[in-house]
Amino acid sequence: MESSWEGGRFVFTRGFETGYPYRITLQSGMFDAYLEIFEQSDFESGQETWPLVSNDDFGGSTDATTVFMVPPGPTSGRWVLAITGSGDFERGDYILGIQPEPVLALVDVKATLVDMNSTQRGLIRFDTPYIEIEPGLVVRANAYAIDAGDLDQTLTINLKSSNYDNYLRVLDGETGSVITEDDDSGNESNAQIMLQPKDIPAHGRILILVSSSYPGFEVKGSYQLYIGEDQNTGPNYDPDVIKLVDGTLINGTLPSGQNLPTGIPGIIYQLPEQNQGIRWEIEMQALGDGFSVIDPVLELVDPKKGRVLQRAEADWLTPVASIECFMLPGESPFHLWASSYWDWDEGEFSIQATAYLVQPLPMGSVVAGSLSRGPRDPNFSGSDLTYYFEDYYFETSENLEQPLQITSQKHLFQRAI
Repeated sequence: MESSWEGGRFVFTRGFETGYPYRITLQSGMFDAYLEIFEQSDFESGQETWPLVSNDDFGGSTDATTVFMVPPGPTSGRWVLAITGSGDFERGDYILGIQPEPVLALVDVKATLVDMNSTQRGLIRFDTPYIEIEPGLVVRANAYAIDAGDLDQTLTINLKSSNYDNYLRVLDGETGSVITEDDDSGNESNAQIMLQPKDIPAHGRILILVSSSYPGFEVKGSYQLYIGEDQNTGPNYDPDVIKLVDGTLINGTLPSGQNLPTGIPGIIYQLPEQNQGIRWEIEMQALGDGFSVIDPVLELVDPKKGRVLQRAEADWLTPVASIECFMLPGESPFHLWASSYWDWDEGEFSIQATAYLVQPLPMGSVVAGSLSRGPRDPNFSGSDLTYYFEDYYFETSENLEQPLQITSQKHLFQRAI
């Protein structure tokens, strides 16, 4: 489909089949292509509305591409594709393509056969297939198969991810009918299903579908699927690490030949061991210019269980991912997973961990400090105001018998001249 466009916005409508995905590509060698998709009634209401999906550069270079999963249920059936550029005065020719995205029938799904006591790690990413559960119900999911004919007690299935809101379905492995499904029964946005023996079909084969509550093209991330109560602690975690040095800038390259436990290309670093309280500031920055750079992703990880505690991504303003954390004496040094948002990205980056001393504050003590000589608070680095701070830590018993009181007093002194 070809057309000419000059400035402003060119709009057309096209009927889509509800519940199915369509790949939309926008290419131009003359301007930075940007596309948005709206429901027609919302777009023509005259009020400000958010697009259902939008995309800028995921087609490579300055081209745009996305997959539009048409919402199921009653709609007008007509959608507006708004084509613009990144600048108001950009103009030129473009090529717009709209094609149905391949959808697999359940009989064609190559499900991974797993045990009823196992842990699976996986990714929702650009090549995760679209699967049709029933007419008009298509999900973007990874499939696992279990022979559960011998199940004689409740089977616990937990799906966990720190990257996106996940969704869990259990299907009859032959008919495809949904036995049970869940969104947020686990903690936070995780899913959990308690499968009973009476729910297992006579043939014993069930399918587990791992997907997102919002199965859009841009949704991407790692997950852990724990099947069986004994798997809730997760698998053994003992990776090879590169030890960071306080204040030393280290360079890295992706791909590095190493994969993270999630399967994404990356590098695992470890903070230095310390015998005192430390506040760490860690930054991962992409190196290079233009479009030949990675999109830094930095994850703070429990060094014993491999559980992600914090996640930081670079934004469109700056190619830097930053994490701040505290480490007390005797604690095992945190791990840091360094990767890129798109697992096919290639490029160089730098990573640096800087330690700031945290003073101990004994119970019942009084300390005096001065914010005029403390470090500047990084949370206010973009403002004209200057805030200073000092870090302290204190320890309490688990069985604290009375309320803990913390008070501060301000003392101003004027030197006589």
